[in-house]
Amino acid sequence: MSNKDAVKGFFCFVLGLGLFLLVHSGCDRIVEDHRSFSSRSWHVDSVQTFVFHIAETQKEYCLKINIRYGRDYPFYNLYTRQILIGPAEKVIRPEERREWILFEEKTGVPNGKGLGGEYFFHAPLYENLSLQDTGKYVLRIRHTMRENPLEGIEGVGMSLLYQ
Repeated sequence: MSNKDAVKGFFCFVLGLGLFLLVHSGCDRIVEDHRSFSSRSWHVDSVQTFVFHIAETQKEYCLKINIRYGRDYPFYNLYTRQILIGPAEKVIRPEERREWILFEEKTGVPNGKGLGGEYFFHAPLYENLSLQDTGKYVLRIRHTMRENPLEGIEGVGMSLLYQ
C-alpha cells in the first residue's frame, strides 16, 4: 500500500465517521459500537460480538444494526443471523435470519446514507425491546451470504437507543 493510498483511506474513514456522527446526532443513544474490516471484506466465520450493559429495566429499547458498505458491494442485499443473549446466558432473542436491502434492486440506488462511494445503512433489529434484567448483554451478528469473504462490506455495528 502506497503512502497516497493510506492517506486516501484515512481521509475516507474520517469523512465517513463525520457523516455518521452528523446523521446520528440528536438520537438518544445509550451504546454504540462498530467493527471495521481492514480488508473491506467480511469472512463468513467472523462472528461480530457486541457487549453492552443495562442498568435501566423500566424502559423499552430499540437495538439497531449499522452496516458500512461500498459502492462496489456486488449484491443489492445482505443476509445476517443474529442472537441476543442476556445475563446468566439467557437467550433474549433466539438466532434469526434477516435480510437487509442495501441497494434498490431495480435502480441500484444505495439505501444507506453516504458520500464518495461509502454508505451507512441503519435499521432496527429489535424494537420495543424490554430488557428485564440488569447486567451484561451480548449481541452476535454474522453474515450468511454464499460469498466468502464477502467483499465490499467495510464494517458492522450496533446502536442501542431508548424507544
